[in-house]
Formats: sequence, C-alpha cells, structure tokens
Amino acid sequence: MKIELINLISLPKNIQLEARNWRNSSSVLPFFSIQYIDEKTHQNWLDSMSYSNPKNFAFAIKVDENFVGMIYLKNVDYENQNCEVGIYIHQIEVRGRGVGGRAFEFIINFAKNNIKLKKLILEVFDFNVNAIKLYKKVGFKYTKNRSDKLLEFELCLS
Repeated sequence: MKIELINLISLPKNIQLEARNWRNSSSVLPFFSIQYIDEKTHQNWLDSMSYSNPKNFAFAIKVDENFVGMIYLKNVDYENQNCEVGIYIHQIEVRGRGVGGRAFEFIINFAKNNIKLKKLILEVFDFNVNAIKLYKKVGFKYTKNRSDKLLEFELCLS
C-alpha cells in the first residue's frame, strides 16, 4: 500500500473541488459538528490556503491511485504557535489500515518543522472511539470536554 500526502492547492482544480464531496459524504458527516460544506465556504477555504502566512493547510491523502481523505491544519495562530488539526477518511475500506497514523506522522512533522508550531489541538465526538484510539496512539492527550459529547485533545510539539 503506497500512501502519499499531497498539498491540496497543488492539485488540479477539479480535485480541489471534489474534496468538498469527500467531506460531505455520508461516511464522514456523522463525525463533524458542521454537517454540510457549501460551495462558497469550500472556495473560501481553498482561497485561504494561498495567502502568505496562511491560516489553513490541507493535504489530500492518496492510497495507491485513490484519494481517500484529507488531513488539515486550521486556524493557525503564528503568534501563539498553535492550531487545530483534523482528519477524515471517506473511503471506509482503508480505515484501520494505518493510513491515519501515517497522515498524522506527516502533519505533525509539517507543523513542527515547516511552520514552527508548538501545539496541535483537535476536537472529537466521544462516540468516535476509533479516532480517539488513533489520537492517543500518536501522542494526543485529553484536555477537556468542549460540550456534552465533544472532547478536546492536545499534542505538544516541543
């Protein structure tokens, strides 16, 4: 199994736009508090990655010849050296096969070495036990409940 992470904005426009369908797929939506991403919101997000000192970075996850998901950094705070991180795998058949771990290894190194961050933060629903296992495996620690079902985890990079 060959796993690649490719900067989303370096990919052809049709794939950048297709990424919205991945995020809005029925295999992904239950795990996000924002249930649907419209075209305008998606385009604004893509545009935000082209600024100098972008607030968002996204990498398409490709396994063999198929795009299977996305890992991303959002709301990068350069001053406080932290941001939120998120991941989704829309291709159910590759879940549980080490793809998420490899993607996190990549994004942690990218955050630490390329944009000099010191902390990554993520949120996850308490029922998403497989994701929680992955986050703990790559070093994230539970920090607090954000709401009744939403948990926060952090990873210190320094």
